[in-house]
Amino acid sequence: MQIDSTRIKELVGLSVSLSDQKVWYAVLGFSVAVRLATVPFTGNPFDLGIWMNTGSYVGFGRSPYDLHPHIGYPPLWALWCWVSYMFSNSILPGNQFAYIFAIKTPILCADYVLISMLLRLSKEHGIRGGRALSALYLLNPYVLTVGVIWGMMDNLVGVLVITSLLLIKNRPSWSGISIALGVALKIYPILFLPLMIAFLASTQKIRNVARWTIAFVTTSIVSIWFPFLIFNWDVGGLIGVGTAQMARSPAAIAPIAFWSYLSDIGVTNLGPISLETVQNQQLLRLVWIPAVALCIIIMFWKRKFGRSESTLMRECLLVYLIYLITAPSISEQLFELVLIFMLFLGAIATFRFPYASYIIGSTIVLAFLSLHAPLTSLIFPVYAINGTALMELGKPFLPWLIMLFTLYLMVEIVKTGETISRANRQTTLHP
Repeated sequence: MQIDSTRIKELVGLSVSLSDQKVWYAVLGFSVAVRLATVPFTGNPFDLGIWMNTGSYVGFGRSPYDLHPHIGYPPLWALWCWVSYMFSNSILPGNQFAYIFAIKTPILCADYVLISMLLRLSKEHGIRGGRALSALYLLNPYVLTVGVIWGMMDNLVGVLVITSLLLIKNRPSWSGISIALGVALKIYPILFLPLMIAFLASTQKIRNVARWTIAFVTTSIVSIWFPFLIFNWDVGGLIGVGTAQMARSPAAIAPIAFWSYLSDIGVTNLGPISLETVQNQQLLRLVWIPAVALCIIIMFWKRKFGRSESTLMRECLLVYLIYLITAPSISEQLFELVLIFMLFLGAIATFRFPYASYIIGSTIVLAFLSLHAPLTSLIFPVYAINGTALMELGKPFLPWLIMLFTLYLMVEIVKTGETISRANRQTTLHP
């Protein structure tokens, strides 16, 4: 596939080429400057507030799961918040901006690790346009907002997931370590484990399966279980996190949460059906489990587990899209992994890069975030801006943005499934 920077110029109206070293360095410099200028002075008050409280709480010898609300993830990010708290206080005691900068440092660095991986991968596969893909990522307002501004580490999870998928065939031990760290940061990469194990099994090399499994289990024990033993934390906190993640209340941009936003515009019933009754159905909150399982079973039944890393990556993308459309609570930042999958598939696969999908998806989720968070609340902790007016303004638009997002996911599921089928047919014809 040839991703020429001319296409980028057409999309954004530039009359310059990214093949020009000066232009490329200007793009890099601008992206770095914007990130450095926003990192210490922005953040989601709820999430970043929890990160900051978690670091100090662990610093005083308490379990992060005793906080209310607590971190809601396995302990790896809580440990990083603690390290950030200790480090920032050793340099600038009590300076909250230094503390925020320290917390967000891995998020900032992950953006540039991603583009370095993109550039190297596109070069290895003879793809022209690695810089174009990198610019699409670095200059994406959605990526900037959910990452260094909001303070979410989904780009770091993306680095670990992609690294694991790229190393699975030739370096299974490192692949197992990488995906285990992804699960230790945020639980959702666990969705990809059945696909990865099946891929390893299809190589018919028991040694590789064993090495990957040992690396995954060992790293998981060290990064998830050991902190509870070392710091004598109550393991019930971790169990509570897992339980809560399985059946959360409908929220954010999840398609299932559509019903909860209708009440904000005065719609409480659909004929004889109460929307509150629909929203409170416990089984509805668990529908993602059979949906994801069925997707994996169908791929296994039809032998759709790929022999190449690119096909495996598409299979992971398909499972993730199924999860996004059926899970009860989908935070806006979870969509970032979809974009990361698209970019890396563009760097290694022989298919046209989906510019329209990339831009439309980013725009829908950013628009929802801007009205739902809302965007003004992210100027934290510099100013405490009351976002009520913007949230009230956005209420009539949120249900329709969720509908657009649902349609978008449905289209991407169909497209991704068709692409996997086409790739498998080609593999059958040319094994």
